Parts: sequence; structure tokens; C-alpha cells
Amino acid sequence: MKKITFLLLLMISSLGFAQNLVVNGGFQTGTAAPWYNNAANVVDLGGGNFVNQANVEGVANPWDVNLSQEILLDNGKTYNFTFDAFTDAITGSRTILAGLGQTADPFSSLTYTTTLTDTPQTFTYQITINYGNAVPDRVIFDLGAALGYVFIDNVSVIEVINTCTNGVQDGTETGVDCGGTCTPCSSLPTTNAPIPTHLAANVVSVFSDSYPSIATNLNPNWGQSGSVNPNFVVAGGNNILAYTNFNYQGTEVTASNLSTMEFLHVDVWSVSNPANTILKVSPISNAGGATEFLVTLNHVQGNWYSVDIPKASFTGMTWTNVYQIKFAANGPGSSTPANFYIDNVYFWKTAPNPANDASLSDLKVAGSTITGFAPGIVNYNYEVLIGTTVVPQITSVTTTNSSATTVITQATSIPGNATVVVTSQNGTVNSTYTVSFVASIPNQSPIPSTPPSQVLKIYGDTGGFTNTWVPDYSFGGFQSILDLDSGAGVNDAIKMNFATQGFGQGKTPPIVTNVSTYGYLNFSYFVQSGAANAGSSGHQFYFDLISRIGSINTEAFYGIGTALSTLGTPSQHVKKVIVFDSWQTVSIPLSDFVGFSPAHFFQFKIGSSSDLRTKIAYFDNIYFSVNPGTVLNTNNFAVSQVKLYPNPTASTLNIEALANIQSIAIYNIIGQEVMTKEANSSTISLDVSGLNSGVYVIKTMIDGNVSSTKFIKE
Repeated sequence: MKKITFLLLLMISSLGFAQNLVVNGGFQTGTAAPWYNNAANVVDLGGGNFVNQANVEGVANPWDVNLSQEILLDNGKTYNFTFDAFTDAITGSRTILAGLGQTADPFSSLTYTTTLTDTPQTFTYQITINYGNAVPDRVIFDLGAALGYVFIDNVSVIEVINTCTNGVQDGTETGVDCGGTCTPCSSLPTTNAPIPTHLAANVVSVFSDSYPSIATNLNPNWGQSGSVNPNFVVAGGNNILAYTNFNYQGTEVTASNLSTMEFLHVDVWSVSNPANTILKVSPISNAGGATEFLVTLNHVQGNWYSVDIPKASFTGMTWTNVYQIKFAANGPGSSTPANFYIDNVYFWKTAPNPANDASLSDLKVAGSTITGFAPGIVNYNYEVLIGTTVVPQITSVTTTNSSATTVITQATSIPGNATVVVTSQNGTVNSTYTVSFVASIPNQSPIPSTPPSQVLKIYGDTGGFTNTWVPDYSFGGFQSILDLDSGAGVNDAIKMNFATQGFGQGKTPPIVTNVSTYGYLNFSYFVQSGAANAGSSGHQFYFDLISRIGSINTEAFYGIGTALSTLGTPSQHVKKVIVFDSWQTVSIPLSDFVGFSPAHFFQFKIGSSSDLRTKIAYFDNIYFSVNPGTVLNTNNFAVSQVKLYPNPTASTLNIEALANIQSIAIYNIIGQEVMTKEANSSTISLDVSGLNSGVYVIKTMIDGNVSSTKFIKE
């Protein structure tokens, strides 16, 4: 009798709940099956966290790089398709196609273009099958249309079933399904909120596909009951914030001065009855006055409702440093948790009178728009090479209102300031834009002369090294990559801002690299002196070699700072005194990295012991070597200089050097070799008429040294 009762319970339960049709959607088996095609590649990110990883190294058709799994779907039925996905920090952002479709001709599919960032996100699409049951179905991830890594996890396809066994209107149920008397209505929005019409210049957006966003974290863990899906889509690829099982939800934003804004706009949709479900909202500020003040957001059951709340409604708040925003369902008589769908969360102001406009729409220095320009930003730093004596000039400015006037005062020295005073058309408003010129960019780094056969390169583009350690991922981040070659050559260096973060790379466990045949780690660094580049705790940074044996990581630090020290933790120790204002090349015996196992090299990291140490530092030529690394002397460096002309060119490219060129190789912008030539002459002419238009890098070998130079094919 117990067995019969248990079977009956199973049958009843199966009527009320739909199962995930995807097998191994979390990849926790450690293998790909039953996933298939060329993107099926399961890796462990550490601690048994298995995901599917694919790296697209050349742009092609979307379907040329594909991950699929065959499943059984029924025509006319609706399914919730959900997955987690992200890319790596180097790629930063890229798109994929994701959806459901057929496994054979005519290969009909229902897919969505999905934008990934280096932060893991959950994506949910509700898909109704409309292409029939002629051939089997499958889950589709088409990755081939963009470069970079794609990580996929927690894939599910679950049928939306109209039942009311839980007493709650969900899925595609109606109020009638759940015993109510209302006209049938969906528990999910089936249309998008109205498209905003305010100009972007008058908006600061928290969440909207129509404007850039200041949000940094849409789902901080504040102990809320529900979950957030920032990629809920009903039509046209427009993203909606889905707050399900909601009692309250926070969002973190870039700290912003919203003093000039006048209203907070929100579009809200919910099937919940407004009579017993009250939604409130408040920005959160730490600029003095009230930290927050919750204001009610009205809504209409089963329809989008647009709300514009005057800032004055948030009693007692100040607006110079808003850093969070909160939604809460906590009004009197509220039923929580509930489901809310929210879009177009933004602050806005009335469009200004053009006659009062004293802003610029463009500001060019040395012929190019200054980096980071925006009409509302009036102060800029313009970095030049250390030792520069010729002051760059403001070459042109453009006013937003063409009838406004400008007066330009150029800087006369470095450091020094240039200004643009803008006067509005009616003469009542003035704005001053200031460009501060600072000499903070170093000259190009030394070129290594270490024999390539003795090297395993980690980072660098000079020296002719071909044996390269290839990481699987990056963590942290650098401020930028700068080409420090003042001519046509290429000599990129990593610019770090240790006040913000460090940077590292590594292999996917259990993969490690045996570097025990090498005796030294080499790198070049440049740090500018002066109090402005030192945190309150003084200068210090480190290079960290990390080995992994089994599941245990061991970090080994080599610190460089203003004074030798063994105080504090190993990351705070200083083993070498820093030298300022010139490139320094260090060769460190691996034995100085105490605890490092050369047979199990796993990761490296460049960092500082705190964000109160060295701020800006440049790094180049990071490599392992058998013997201490060496660099070209001045004479050898001069010999390796290469001249290209004409540049740009449509047909013939002439190459001249001060010594015989042994070989030439040309690479396109994505690193593919497109032409090679053996030579034994200091002057060479190449026919490049067959190359596509674009930017190329030509590598020339002279006396065993390789230099890289850019040219443009017209």
C-alpha cells in the first residue's frame, strides 16, 4: 500500500510541475555530453565550478562556432529558456545568439541577440514554438560572430504549464484559472514599456536600453527574498528588470551628482492588485540630509504604468552624491512577496533653452577629440611624454549652440592649463573648459636582447620571442595598453592604476606550466616620482608568482618600494628599492620567490599591498629566462630602426633599415600572418596591392632582433 500511495503522489506532483528538458545544464558531470558541436568544452573554474568555455579567435558566421543539445519540444507550447553567461575581462563585452530551434533542414530557430559582459548574468527568454514538429529540436548557442571568450552555465528549458496547484497566478495562467472572477490576464507582460523620448543629454539612467547606465550592480545581496533578472525579454530584444518573489531590491550605481535633475521616471508592470500590493522607491545618498525617503509608485494591474516623481517628493534628501536606489513593497496592507517588472528607471530634467546653452559638443587637442570628452565635463588632463617641451594646442572647439561664442587661451608650458570660455547666445551664461597638460607618459621601454631560445614570454611585443605562455583567463584589470613608440613602430606597455586594482592571468585548473628549466623572471617597470603618484602609505608594488599543487595555491611575492622591509604580510615586504623616472629592467632569480614551485606555475599577478600605495605604473617585457635577461644597448637599438614609405600605401611599400633585413612578416589587425619574405638587404620593396584595406603590422628581423611597425593599406 505504501508503494501505491507513493506512486500516486508522484503522479499528482508531475501534473503541477514541469521538468528541465536540458540534461547536464550545469555541466557538473565535468564532461560535455550530451552537448555537442565545436564549442562543447567543459572546464573547471576552481572548486568544482564547471562551466562550458569557448574562445572565438576569428570572426565568422554565428553558427560556425556552436554549442547545442537535442531536446524534445512541442509546437504551440511555451517554454522558459534560462542560462547564465559571461565573457572574460580582456574581451569585456561581446554578443552571442541564444535560443531554441531545429536540428535539421529547414533549421528554423527562435533566437535572441544576447550581450555578455565580464560579470556573470542570468538571461531568461520566454519562447513559443511556432515552426512545427517535423524534425527534432535543440538548444542553440551560436558564438561565431564576435571575438573572445564565452562562458555558459545553468542552462534550463522548462515548459510553462497552466495549473493553479500553488494558489498563485503564474506561468500563463489567468485570474479565472486561479479561481478568480477577473477577465483572463497574463501574469507576465506581453509588451514593452513605452520608449522614452527625452534627449540623452537631459537624462541620467539607472536602467533602460534607451540610455547609457550608471548602474554598477543590479543585484547586490541586501538579504532580499526574491531574485533579479535584468535580461527579461518579451519583444524586440528590449531588456526588462524582472523582480520575482519580491519584497525589496537594491541597485548600486556610480556615485553621481543629480542636483540638476528634476524627476525620477519609472515604468512598472505587475499583475498584483494595487489595493493590497504597494510599491515604493527611493534613491539613497550620503551627501548629508536624509539618506533615503520612500515614495509610493502607483501601478495599474496587468498594464504598464509610467510614473514621474518630482525630486521634491523625496523629503529632506540632498543630491550631490547618489550612490544607490531601492525599491520596496512595504506599504500598509501590502502583500509580499510579489512579482514586478520594471523598465526605464532614470532621472531627467526639462530640456534647456538653447539661447542659455554655453556648452561644447566637441573639443580637439592636436587635431583629435580629447579623451573622455562630454559636454557636461569641463576639466580634463592631457598626458604627454615625459620631457616634452612643445605644448600641444587646442586646435578646434564646437559649441552645442552654433550661435554661442568662444575665447581660447592656449597653455604656454608643461605643466600648464589651456582654457575655453564659452558664452551663450543671449550672453547670460558662461562656462569654462580647462585642459591641464601634464608630462606623465614614459618613453618606450627597453628592447630585450635575451636569446629567444632561452625565453618563455608572458607579455611583450619586442625582442623576437616566439615561445609564449598563453593564459586561459585574466582577473583584475589594467587602466590601458599604450603604444609608447613615438614613431611608426609598436612598443605596447601595460598602464596600471594600483589605486583601483591589480591585474593577473592564469590557466584553468588542473592545468599548470613547468617553468623549472628557467632560472629568472624578468620585467621592465616605470614609475614617476612625486607625491601625486604616491598613496598615503608611500610607494610599493609587487610581482606575485602563484603555483598550484593539487587544489592548493601558493603565492610568492617580490616587492619593490622606497625602502627594504620585512614588516607585515609577504605582500607588504620590499626586496628591491624602487628607481623613479626611467625604465628599469629587473631579473629576479626564481629562488627569490619564496614558496614558489617552478614545476607548477599557475598564475601571475601585478599588484600593491593596498590602494594607498603606488598609483600609476607601467610594465613591459615580462618573461621567464634561463639566464638573467638583457636589453639592447643604444647602438643596437638604432640599428634596428625601420623606415616605411609611402605610408599609407595602395600598392608598393618600401622598407629601409640601417642594417641588412633577414626576414619580413606582415600580420593583419587580428594577428593573422598574411605575407612573409626572406631577404638580405637594407632596402626592400613589397607589392601589397593584394591586401585588403586596413591597418597592418610588419615585423622585420635585423641581426636576430625583431621590430614591429604599423602601416596602412589604402
